[in-house]
Amino acid sequence: MEFIEEQSRADELLDSLLNSPYDPRSFYFDLEADNFHHYDEVLCTVQVCVKGSFYLLDAINLDLSKQFCEILKTKKVWLHGCDYDLHLLNKHLNVAPEYLHDTQIAARLCGFRKFGYAPLVEQVCGVRLPKDSQRADWTKRPLTSKMMTYAMNDVRYLQQISDLLMVKLEKLGRVEWFHESCNALKDTARLQDEPSERWRISGSGSLQSNPLRYLKALFEWRDDQAKKIDKPVFKVANNQRLLDWANQLSEGSEINLPKNISASRKSALLDAIDKAKALPESEWPARSKRVKGSRMSIDEGELNGLISKREEAAKKLNIEGSLIASRKNLEAIVKDAAEADNLLSWQRNLLEL
Repeated sequence: MEFIEEQSRADELLDSLLNSPYDPRSFYFDLEADNFHHYDEVLCTVQVCVKGSFYLLDAINLDLSKQFCEILKTKKVWLHGCDYDLHLLNKHLNVAPEYLHDTQIAARLCGFRKFGYAPLVEQVCGVRLPKDSQRADWTKRPLTSKMMTYAMNDVRYLQQISDLLMVKLEKLGRVEWFHESCNALKDTARLQDEPSERWRISGSGSLQSNPLRYLKALFEWRDDQAKKIDKPVFKVANNQRLLDWANQLSEGSEINLPKNISASRKSALLDAIDKAKALPESEWPARSKRVKGSRMSIDEGELNGLISKREEAAKKLNIEGSLIASRKNLEAIVKDAAEADNLLSWQRNLLEL
């Protein structure tokens, strides 16, 4: 394992990976980021495995915007459960892998019910991975030997797992399903990461405009406080607390403040609440556009028929039904048949849509 923090060495390695005619399936990587200790999310390290050699790139101090991004655009790469990795690549490097292979998708298509990386390593490789560095502060330098070992373990077993899964997918006749699913996941990375209204947190969709005005003010207060102390927002107040406060304020109730809240933070919070109270109704946030229609408008018979068809297909294939289509997908299709176009072709074929 080599820890690389000098730009010249990183350029040398990445140039060799980019220009050498190695087996494209042998490029495996993972990322470590920090979103538990600081306000701004930081891309900290890039772990790379090529031909059994392991490299740990210091993403904080290196410029990876050229050769590394070119590798992602031109080489076939393997990751595991890469939703968050795609978010990091899109946000910090403005790139998405062109030829993406995700071992988590492969595992689910093979029928694995425990498809996290650590469970797969244990099932396939017989190795139990430690989790003691999972929430370490990856922005600190130098990294401890324990952290470096943890980071490298995230790519150490990818080749062994991917080789086994591809053999299984071939036998099951699901290789094309795998490629289509990976391409669909890759395409999501090209969407905007940051929504225009970040304050519309999970759980806010059912709120009316009155509590929404408070939620927006509380969200902005929390964001400002977290930025001032350079801590993640959940260390100021979690989402559920914001939702509870917004509902209490809209009902004219007093909110329950934390006992250890500082005087300055409390003062800023009360100011934010007062401004929300004084906001004219014409300026209250509108209810989310996603809250339209109701479960009553759905043909329950048609929905149950689709669910039954999904579960029957899943049972025959020995995979999870949600891998074929979520209940939300099926409800949307019942409301509008054109929504079936949002499914992948292999999913539509199984549901006969």
